[in-house]
Amino acid sequence: MRKTCLGLLAMLMMPLPVLAIEIGGITLPDVVQSEPELMLNGAGIRTKFILKIYVAGLYLVDKNDNAAKIISAEEPMAIRLHILSPKLTSEKLTKATEIGFDNSTGGNVSGIAVEIEQFLAVFSDEISVDDVFQFLYTPEIGTIVTKNDLEITIIDSSEFKKALFGIWLSDKPAQAHLKGALLGR
Repeated sequence: MRKTCLGLLAMLMMPLPVLAIEIGGITLPDVVQSEPELMLNGAGIRTKFILKIYVAGLYLVDKNDNAAKIISAEEPMAIRLHILSPKLTSEKLTKATEIGFDNSTGGNVSGIAVEIEQFLAVFSDEISVDDVFQFLYTPEIGTIVTKNDLEITIIDSSEFKKALFGIWLSDKPAQAHLKGALLGR
């Protein structure tokens, strides 16, 4: 009896795992494997009119709801986009991303123009429902861009990373309610 109680007590003291979150029929992983491991900070759906475009998740080392600090932090972080809409084409995503970079930088993209072109090339192939893009930043390497778990490119620039994460977290985000959701609000 005593061993059973001690075993039960030990189990109760173990930390509970963070559960994955389901949004728009998509289950986002609760962690992104990196060094260190990144936890899901928040997630939401990017919409346009009534269309659900993609599910986005923000992954950080520690929970944080301060957008400016996240953008400027020189620590590992990631954004995952899971495509929902068959109406999202390569051209539309490229154009929306260009606008996002412009908004994120206050129109001052000249210092990272080469990096932005390198990044936009990721969207040149056909985009399909259930494609998953991940943008993983690590200070030692840069931003590792993957599509469906295949590495496409690496962009070694912290200024680019700030502009990229600013697409969703800046004062002029892609969508205000999505920004709030990514920040866990």
